[in-house]
Amino acid sequence: MKSKKVNLIFFLPNFSQGGAGKSILKITNNLNNDLFKITIISIGNCFYKKEFNKNISIIELNKKKTFYAFFDIIKILSNFDKSNTLFISNINYTNSLSCIFIKLILNYKLILIERTPLKELETFYDFKDFFKKKITYFLMKIFYRYADLVIVNSKYTKNLFDKKIKCKIKLIYSPSIDKIKINDTNQKYNKIKLISIGRLSKEKRFNFLIDAISNIKNNNLQSYIVGNGPQKNDLKQLIKEKKLYKKVMIKPYNKKYYRYLKWSNLYVSTSDFEGFPNTIVEAINNNKFILSRDSGGGIHDLIINKSIGKIIQKDTPKNLAKEIESFFYKKKKIKSKKKIIKKFSNFLTKNVSKEYTKIFLNI
Repeated sequence: MKSKKVNLIFFLPNFSQGGAGKSILKITNNLNNDLFKITIISIGNCFYKKEFNKNISIIELNKKKTFYAFFDIIKILSNFDKSNTLFISNINYTNSLSCIFIKLILNYKLILIERTPLKELETFYDFKDFFKKKITYFLMKIFYRYADLVIVNSKYTKNLFDKKIKCKIKLIYSPSIDKIKINDTNQKYNKIKLISIGRLSKEKRFNFLIDAISNIKNNNLQSYIVGNGPQKNDLKQLIKEKKLYKKVMIKPYNKKYYRYLKWSNLYVSTSDFEGFPNTIVEAINNNKFILSRDSGGGIHDLIINKSIGKIIQKDTPKNLAKEIESFFYKKKKIKSKKKIIKKFSNFLTKNVSKEYTKIFLNI
C-alpha cells in the first residue's frame, strides 16, 4: 500500500441529474478519506454539489466545449504529483479526449468509465448527431487502447467491447442501492400505478410512453413521469393534445422522487439506450415489475427471469400498451429468489466502492 494519499480526479463534463453523476457521488462518498484525496471536475454546475462529502473538492469550469476544458484541466493537473495521481474520465467522447490529453501528452495514469452502451453510437437523431457519434466511435477504436483501464457497467456491454474495442477492460456494476430489500410480496392492487424516472430528454423517449398510454382504454391507470430536462414543455403539450392529463403527470426529480417509486406497482423504461439503469435496480429492489424497451446495456443483466420483468420485443407504442394491460390482468409480482438477491449484491454501494478501491490502489 502506498504511503501517501492517492489523488483521484473525476471528470464528468455534464454533471446534471442522472445515473453517471449519481454513480460518481455514491462511489466517492464511500471511499476511505485516509487513502484518497478526491477532486471532482465538471463543466458548468454540478447538480450533486451539495451532496458530496465536505472533504471532496468540486471544480466547475466555465467552458462551453469539452475540448477547450482540457486546457484548464492541464493547468489543474500541474498542482498534482503525477506519480500519485489517477485521472478518471467518464462518458465516451470525453474518454477519447482524455486518452489524447491526459495519457498521450501528459502521461498521467488514466481510467475510463464507459457509462453508455455501444447502442448509443448506433442511434441518431439528426445529421449532426450522426456525424458526432461516428467520430466518437472512430476515436474510441483508436485511443481506448492507451488507457490503463476501461471500466464498463454491464456484462452485456463488456461482451460487445471485447468484440469491437481493443482495450484493457473490467466489469464493475454501478452503485445502485444501499440495501437489498427484495422479498416475497402479495401486493394486491386494482389499479395500474405506473412510474418512469429519467431526464426529460429525447433519448429517454417519454413521448413513446405517452403514445402507449394513449392506446390504453382501461381507466384504472395512473402514471407519473419523474424528471427534469429540456423536453418538459413538449411532453406536457403532448399530454394535453392526447387528453391524458388524468392519466399522466410530470413531476420534478428531487429527493422526494422515492415516494412515487414506493407508490407504484409497475416501472416502465422507454429509453433508446441505457448503460446501467440505476432506477430500474431501485424499482426491482422495491418489488416493482419492469417493462422495458431493449436499451442495449444493463437491462440485459437485470431481467434475469420472468418474475422481474420483460424486455419488449415488438418495439411499438401499441405493443407496449398491450404489455401494460397484460400486467394489470395477470397481476404480476416479483417473487424472492436466491439468484436475484445474489445478483443484486453486485449493485450494493459498499461492494462497488470496495471494487473501485482495489483498482485505485493497485493500478
